[in-house]
Amino acid sequence: MTPERVEALHRVFTATVELAVAHRPSMSLDTDLLYFAAAESVGDPTAAAAWTPHIAGRIDEHAVPATHQQLTGPQALDVLGPALARHLLAADTATA
Repeated sequence: MTPERVEALHRVFTATVELAVAHRPSMSLDTDLLYFAAAESVGDPTAAAAWTPHIAGRIDEHAVPATHQQLTGPQALDVLGPALARHLLAADTATA
């Protein structure tokens, strides 16, 4: 990793963060949201609740006994997988 490469990565990261912070969605989505929250962020107003102004439907939040960094690990997926399967099955049933 060269100093130039580190500088380039930093520039891209900084620009991406600035874009994310400045973004304001123009409309509310008429859909439900399935949200998986790391146990450390359950109840955090920046978690699922932050989606409320952007989602016209129901927000279904699932607490996962893991840190944010562990959300794609095997133990977290043991929680996410069945919850996602139930959600998809319910959606299929509702549209059939």
